[in-house]
Amino acid sequence: MPDVPQKYSTDIEQAAGTVVGEHNTIYQYFREPENVGLAAKHIGFESLIADKTRGFVGRRFVFDAIDDFLAESPSGYFLVLGEPGIGKTAILAEVVKVHGYPHHFNVAPQNIRTPRQFLANACAQVIARYKLPHTSLPQDATEDSNFLVQCLQEAVADSRNRPVVLVVDALDESDRQSLAPRANLLFLPPALPDGAYVVASSRPLDKQRLTVSEKRELFLEPDSEGNLLDVRAYVDQFLHDNADALSRAAPTPAATTDLVDALVERSEGNFIYLRYVLPAVASGRFDDGPDALPQGLTDYYQDHWEQMQIAEPIEFDEVYAPVVCLLAVAREPLSTEQLVNFTGQDIARVRNAIGQWREFLEQSKSDGVDRFRLYHLSFQEFLSSAVDLGRFDKLISRYYLSLARGG
Repeated sequence: MPDVPQKYSTDIEQAAGTVVGEHNTIYQYFREPENVGLAAKHIGFESLIADKTRGFVGRRFVFDAIDDFLAESPSGYFLVLGEPGIGKTAILAEVVKVHGYPHHFNVAPQNIRTPRQFLANACAQVIARYKLPHTSLPQDATEDSNFLVQCLQEAVADSRNRPVVLVVDALDESDRQSLAPRANLLFLPPALPDGAYVVASSRPLDKQRLTVSEKRELFLEPDSEGNLLDVRAYVDQFLHDNADALSRAAPTPAATTDLVDALVERSEGNFIYLRYVLPAVASGRFDDGPDALPQGLTDYYQDHWEQMQIAEPIEFDEVYAPVVCLLAVAREPLSTEQLVNFTGQDIARVRNAIGQWREFLEQSKSDGVDRFRLYHLSFQEFLSSAVDLGRFDKLISRYYLSLARGG
């Protein structure tokens, strides 16, 4: 089948390959030539789902809580709350992969975060998933949630579709500044038709900006029994899959037990910590034993930052820090050429800097050009505490101002 154009894409180089999952029902619909009009409105998250569900284990207690809500409530919102790195996006990606629900992932570094993007994508996906009789979206479909509610009503009208579930990740990354004072995030409707549900995630916020008639919340406590059991299962699975590489760090069963215990304790229940530290252990960076492991995600970021700074102080100040800080403030993934323009450094030095930060970056391809962004929001937050990111925003502004002046 011919590919159809998409306005946005989350293609991730490391996630290339065939994606198997029920969510492909939606994407197959958009690949049909007769559905090209709707396809132009949807956002493709196939590669993001593949990346976030690779090596997925556990979380049964979360899925059971969602299932209970769908069984007990006639309609409404189920909100998964937790701090960055606790695994919220992976959980919702797995829900989508298993059930094929319509879905939307807010990704602030890619500027996928506005109500209009969400409404266009959500309406298109609900139409695709439930084969509703629409070939295009009304002109005003993204001005408010009325058409989305209409689509949900049409979907639940067929009892075979129930429950109709819309998955929305990272409400906290969605645009808040342009909202009217009493508007919900993403213009989400305050009430849903019977049989319709929204399963969403967010970090805990003082003002959630989600006023709805029916809502249940599940807070993912980092040190809860269920979360720590899943952390241990994740570590065990990684050690099993990488036994040869880990033979130096854990040469005996007793050493393996000590390593697992240390990783679980020092992760502080954070899966992003494990995403970084486990490959580092496998590469031999912590062969001195479990005591060498950083305590928590912030310590891991700090250790990496300081080691690079000490090893190559001039290169760090002139290239390494500017490159990663520019990626932190950019509102879209940046190409190597853009980073060269913004930093004023030659391409070899910029490419070397990208290589130094590679484990913290996500690489995508757009129009045949490789582009980079920070993998996780927690690293951006670390950088904002370590340096004044405002001056790197000014680097970008200064470059485009010079172009406008013909400089």
